[in-house]
Order: sequence, then structure tokens, then C-alpha cells
Amino acid sequence: MFHDYLVKTKGLTNIVWVWDVQDLPDDYGFADGDAKFDRYEGVPGGLAEYDANDWRRFDPGKDYYDVLAVDYYDLDKYQQKYYDQATSIAAEDGGKPMIIGETFYLPTAAQQAAAPDYSLAMPWGARTWNAENTGHDGMADFYSRSIGASGTPRFATLDTSLRPTAQPTVHGTPRLGARLTVDPGRWSLDDTTFTYQWRAGGRDVPGATASSYTPRLRDLGKRVTVVVTAHRPGAADGTATTAPTRPVTLFAHHGRRR
Repeated sequence: MFHDYLVKTKGLTNIVWVWDVQDLPDDYGFADGDAKFDRYEGVPGGLAEYDANDWRRFDPGKDYYDVLAVDYYDLDKYQQKYYDQATSIAAEDGGKPMIIGETFYLPTAAQQAAAPDYSLAMPWGARTWNAENTGHDGMADFYSRSIGASGTPRFATLDTSLRPTAQPTVHGTPRLGARLTVDPGRWSLDDTTFTYQWRAGGRDVPGATASSYTPRLRDLGKRVTVVVTAHRPGAADGTATTAPTRPVTLFAHHGRRR
């Protein structure tokens, strides 16, 4: 809901969305008397019991996040099962980049070598500095294996262009006095509004900018099209033109009688 509100309703396109999971113990959510879990029982919107080793139940969907993050808080630190599960889900969701979202313990060289797809780690300041495996030497070792900002990869610019994924079409019979309507089709972004310009014989019909149009005497023998312009906050307008109708006739076309 939050994603759709910001992206679809507000039209924000410069957000990097991170789905973050934590290295919870295997029995989290199942152990009786586990205060970390019991506090949610009976609370509206609280957590149902779940398997801490099955993160797929919480996957928001590949279109709703850009980066998969794993937090490491527990003393057992970088168990391979967490990395293996994360890489499997990231691959299933289209090859998402992965990071260590929050940690009290920066990975050692051996741990980093066993989890090469993590692109960065975010340590918890003084808590990390004072951790038994970090301190001055651990910090120096980790950063000696890191790259600077100039060497980091960049996200591709989000494509905010509006283009039709299903072309607009004109419905109705092209004859004098019969109303024609336009279906704007489907477009590459949601929450799109449209404006229209009807044309007859390749020329704009003055004032014909509604979603419907009734051919007039001057349109006889001409083919009718509509230029559909799509609008969305934060995106450049897109245009598409319908296929031309048959020439406008005075009466309905029923075919030739024999």
C-alpha cells in the first residue's frame, strides 16, 4: 500500500525500495513463551506463526522492491543458510542486488568470500566498533576490501516514458449522426489520464476533444482517427493514434445486396 501510494498516486520515481529480512533463530514464532513473539499475539495486524527460515512468505513481489537486504544481529553471525536463502529468492525475483542491511559484526574476509553477492554492509556505529570481532583492526580490514563511491555501480535510470502496451481503438459505425467512442488502450504506467483529438481525413476536427465524436456532413467520405495523449505526474506525455475507420457514410453499411 505504501509503495503504491508513493509511486502510483504521488508519481514518485526516484525511490530505491529495499526489502529487509533478519537472521532470526529457527524457532522464532514457534517457541512457547518467546517474549519476542508473544507480544504480537492477539494484536490486530500482529504476526501469525511462521518459519524463520522461509522468507518467501514475506516477499512483497519483484515489482515492489529493488534490493534484498539481510540483517545480521545474532552471535552466530554469517551462517551460510541465510546467504543461500537470500540468493535463491533474489534470483527468483529477477536477479535483485543484495546487501547486508544492518549488522553489529562486519564480515571477515572469509565470510565475505563465502557470500560474494553482498554489495555493501551497513554497520551500527559504536556497537560495531565495540564488537568482539571488529574494533580498529576489524574496521581497517573490512574497509581495505571495499571500494569507494566512485567505483560503485549505479542503478539504471527508471524509465518513466509513457507508451502504449495496447493500442487505442475507435468503436462504433462511421456514419453520419452515429456516435463514435475511443478506448485509450493500456499504457506502460498506472494512474494515467488522457486527452483526445479527433481527426477526419487526416486533419484535426476543431473542438473535437472529448472521448466521443459524432461525424458530421463535412466528414462524409473521410476516415476518422483519434490522437490519444497520455499524462502522468513525473513522466513525459506519450501519444498514440488509432487505426483509421472506414470512410464515413450517409447510411449504415450493410454490404451489397444480390
